[in-house]
Amino acid sequence: MLCVCAKPYTDDVRSAPPDPSKKSTASLNSDDSLKLTWTPRIDAASGALHFDYRIENPGAQDVWVLDLLLSFRVSAYALNPEETLVREEAAHPGRVLLTRGYVQAEKVLPQFELRPVARRLAAGAAVEGRGRASWPLRNHHPDEHEDEPLAHAAREAVLEVGVMPIQPELLTLTIAGGETASVPRPADASRFQRFIRSEAFPLSATPTPK
Repeated sequence: MLCVCAKPYTDDVRSAPPDPSKKSTASLNSDDSLKLTWTPRIDAASGALHFDYRIENPGAQDVWVLDLLLSFRVSAYALNPEETLVREEAAHPGRVLLTRGYVQAEKVLPQFELRPVARRLAAGAAVEGRGRASWPLRNHHPDEHEDEPLAHAAREAVLEVGVMPIQPELLTLTIAGGETASVPRPADASRFQRFIRSEAFPLSATPTPK
């Protein structure tokens, strides 16, 4: 099973001290209580930008992380653990947001829209994840039919991850393969989700595997 409603997606959330080897050259913080670090890398040969990230919760309260996304495909929801939304930040031309969280699409019916899985991140614990985006970067949302080219050349990237500071009311969805996942109601995700962000990472400085 992917998760249990009472304790959504806690299998890979563990108490641990910060691991210096996991810290990226770009690190957060846009939030005083949660710490986000990430390590992006471009693989031009396969046409992908990969990244690993880690969220630490040094605060006294649990939070819920909405970074794993379910997309509706044909007749059921399917989990793509590395699914990442790509969108431009209008206020900063050339900055691209790599988003793991709930973002409503414009061209999809509500019952078929993207749904984020809720992972509980306990106080004093950490959670890790990884994501992927096509390279070169293009505007991307899994609920849209086609990716759109960026209006400006991508100069830097920012990772943002959706979190909820309060315990959401969770619904259970059956996904492809018969497993289940716990998700917040779309109205709650839209109202209570906030994003934690990394610092802007210059794409020219992104290490490329040899």
